[in-house]
Amino acid sequence: MDYTTNLINVIGTQASPASLTTDYTDNMLTITCDGMESVDLNLYFTSSAANSTLVWKVEFSNDNSYFFGEDALSVSGSTVTHSATQVEHQWTPGSTGIKYKNLTISNIGVKYLKLSFKYDTAGGTLWAEGRLKEKHI
Repeated sequence: MDYTTNLINVIGTQASPASLTTDYTDNMLTITCDGMESVDLNLYFTSSAANSTLVWKVEFSNDNSYFFGEDALSVSGSTVTHSATQVEHQWTPGSTGIKYKNLTISNIGVKYLKLSFKYDTAGGTLWAEGRLKEKHI
């Protein structure tokens, strides 16, 4: 199977990473991903303390106006319960300095994908880049 990939700069740059805050609205990006199968993200997180935690959320939209968060659910017997809030992803590297993480968001199925980043507990900086992947049949 062949893929086409397009490099995108998501947050900050290698030379000038973004300073994170505790508010999602300070570091977010909407990606036009119509027709793309997945997005591979490379995160370069510089933690200021051993307990620095990078937090992010992923939202989806077909019109770039209304965004819908990921769903979390649990199953007990024949009952499926959906969470009342949006899924938040967290990563605590456990030491200071630059740490690296690769993430894949697959089965996108919408035209727009919004990524929002913040920190929890202690600060840090972030440079994130990604590749949009389109499958050719």
